[in-house]
Amino acid sequence: MNKLNRKDYIYIGLTILIVLEIFLLITRGVYLFGSSLDWESQHSVLPDYFRTLFYDSKSIFPSFAFNIGNGQNIYNLAYYGLFNPVFCIAYILPFIPMTLYVPIVAIASIIASIILMYKFLLKKGYSSEATFISTLCLALSTSLTFHAHRHIMFMTYMPFLLMGLFGVDKKIESNKSYLLIISVFLIVMTSYYYSITSLLVIGLYSIYRYLSINKKFDIKKFIVFLISIGIPMLIGILMSCILIVPSFFAILNSRESTTTFVNLKDLLIPKMDLTGVVISYYGIGLSPIVIPALVSFLNKKKENRFLFISLLVIILFPIINYVLNATMYIDCKILIPFLPLYILVISEFINNVFKHKIKIKDVFIYSFISLLIFMINYPELILQSLIIFIALFLYLITILISKKNINYFTIVVFLFSFGICLISNLNDTLVIKDFYYKNYDNVKDMINVITSEDKSFYRINNQIGKKTTPNEIYGNIDYYSSTIYSSLSNQKYNNFYYDGINNNIPNRNRALLSASSNILSMMHSNNKYLILDKKQYQGYEEVYANKNVHVYKNEDILPIGYSTSNIMSIKDFNSLSFADKQEALLKYIVVGNNTSKEFNTNIKKINLNIDEELKKQGIKIDEGHYLLKVKSEKKMIKLSLDDQYKDKILFIKFKMNSTQECTIGDQRISINGVVNKLTCSDWKYYNDNREFTYTLSFKDINTIRISVSKGIYDISDIEAYYLDYNDIKDVNKEVSPFIIDREKTKGDFIYGSIDSKEDGYFILTVPYDKGFNIKLDNKEIEYELVDNAYIGFKIDKGNHNIEIEYRSPGRLLGMSMSIIGILSLIGISIYERKK
Repeated sequence: MNKLNRKDYIYIGLTILIVLEIFLLITRGVYLFGSSLDWESQHSVLPDYFRTLFYDSKSIFPSFAFNIGNGQNIYNLAYYGLFNPVFCIAYILPFIPMTLYVPIVAIASIIASIILMYKFLLKKGYSSEATFISTLCLALSTSLTFHAHRHIMFMTYMPFLLMGLFGVDKKIESNKSYLLIISVFLIVMTSYYYSITSLLVIGLYSIYRYLSINKKFDIKKFIVFLISIGIPMLIGILMSCILIVPSFFAILNSRESTTTFVNLKDLLIPKMDLTGVVISYYGIGLSPIVIPALVSFLNKKKENRFLFISLLVIILFPIINYVLNATMYIDCKILIPFLPLYILVISEFINNVFKHKIKIKDVFIYSFISLLIFMINYPELILQSLIIFIALFLYLITILISKKNINYFTIVVFLFSFGICLISNLNDTLVIKDFYYKNYDNVKDMINVITSEDKSFYRINNQIGKKTTPNEIYGNIDYYSSTIYSSLSNQKYNNFYYDGINNNIPNRNRALLSASSNILSMMHSNNKYLILDKKQYQGYEEVYANKNVHVYKNEDILPIGYSTSNIMSIKDFNSLSFADKQEALLKYIVVGNNTSKEFNTNIKKINLNIDEELKKQGIKIDEGHYLLKVKSEKKMIKLSLDDQYKDKILFIKFKMNSTQECTIGDQRISINGVVNKLTCSDWKYYNDNREFTYTLSFKDINTIRISVSKGIYDISDIEAYYLDYNDIKDVNKEVSPFIIDREKTKGDFIYGSIDSKEDGYFILTVPYDKGFNIKLDNKEIEYELVDNAYIGFKIDKGNHNIEIEYRSPGRLLGMSMSIIGILSLIGISIYERKK
């Protein structure tokens, strides 16, 4: 490796300072270094939960996340940093909050990537100047800088990927495998989602290196070479199986089928997608210099032609993108690991520019053709095309000028890279520092008061920051919630939350289970405490207050587990109306057999008689369809309630018969602050919310206030019901409660006892999953799915002790394979050292 001299240290330092300046410009001392989208609700809070769980359970490899989503397989959350080496360091630094540690990790990843990239390019023999400007292109790519504060998991593996390229070189040059093995292991442990693309990048680079050092292509030698590279990579994968295997089983059990429709023709027909490489922060995000650089690789060197074809293919054929995204959707974010290879291409191009080896005519012709194909495929991206065209023109002009002074070219490349990077980063909405800590501290104080004074088992419904706190436990292991936001979660629970007990869907992504405003859902899921900043619900009485944070308590909620003889068959349950289902779930356990007790509903249907009032407010009614076009940001509609419905729990449901394009936006209807949303038709996380349901359980309701967002609406099949709270007030007195032992219940174990009043069924409101081991009075028993979501089993009358352990499916197999991988690393290192 070429040694760094004083000039190299200056270039590296300058590159780091430029990136830090970008971050200072976007935070300005006012914002946290984190986006209000996902960072606040996932990427900073889940690593904090892993750390808190570790200190409580003392388990390095836990299986169960009891505090989130009513209790989940912890490998559902693996994508967010479970066993991530850079986050595991935080386990020995409990005094550093994750809101500070995560930004440090993100920035450190960029700095490490800058240093490694610079050394890697210098080792290739490029000049310090060419290496500097190329490394600057990497440092200012939006795939690194933008996601440092939005989706940290998109980029923290990058230093280890660069180490992997060093590992390939080391294997080729000195036949040492350890660096490649360790790099692959660290890549997978840091981000298993991006590991497949990263391994593909290492494989392509290996072939590139083989072609560069072998003048003639020999198929036998090539196969031997691939095996010599593949074995270390396989060992690295084996070492990481403690993460891979249980995560794979979790995906099989919990992955939601995507609602994104992808046409086979769209997958197979080539389509030049430069957005995956240029400008876009949901792609590689380089400046337009990458276009002429890539074109310049169409030369006589076979290794360059190979790399040109490989990098062209990934942006030309959508099916590759689709496969790398695990067949969920087509999204250019999966191409981010190709960044080092594109930087390698840019380095060669710039180095040749500085040495005056570029044929300007060929570069211009092929670049212009590439841009023309892009414009034909994406006619709506006129602005991006114009920016790319201007940049391309200036690059080529400065190539000519640079024959006299290379600084002109350097300045133009820098200005475009810096400008695109800064503008993209300013487009992110960051978390306001003072507002975040004010809310966090106030809620945390109230939670500490609750958990210190009430030692029974219960869940807490936190409605302050519904969208931003579904995974937050505020550093308190005694805080349990029903909410979760993860790309992978228990789908039986997700379906129950939205389709079983009919919570409204206020979010663009159905994977986000935000705090419920449905009183029946809260009672069913053991939400004893409710944290609010405004409205008060029926059944909940205020017990604590701190500034704008109010805590309400409801003693009528069902326990987390209970037994009853009131059972209902799935067939009978499915025959009920959407409102009756909610009451039935409070009073019955829904099981798979055909036995049911008679269900007498207390819910009454309402005839709202709203047609005349809606006509007065400009809504067209045609054969039961309510047609509405909202041109402004929103339209307000008010309807007075009859006296008999005031202070009752109201249920409203209607069908949404049309969706609209994303150029218009989502369809959103709020009733008394309860929101439902139907995402625009081509949104990749389309939520398919075709039936809007509302459960209004606030006190003092005398008016229905409807807010409709901009768009075109076709609504039909309006249903309305009401229920008196007194009819469900005593549901917990009709069951035998499961008393959890808080001292013994830790980590993967739940201990408790029950005095069952009669023979019947036991239900635990923990999502049903494979991996539970249940002992009733020290005897292992089988469990089954009840309520279409939860764990249940038959139980006899009398006193019983219940012990429940969760073991993530595949964990033992994964651990065994990891041990084999570690032993293989030791063995191959000894073998290569002796050889």
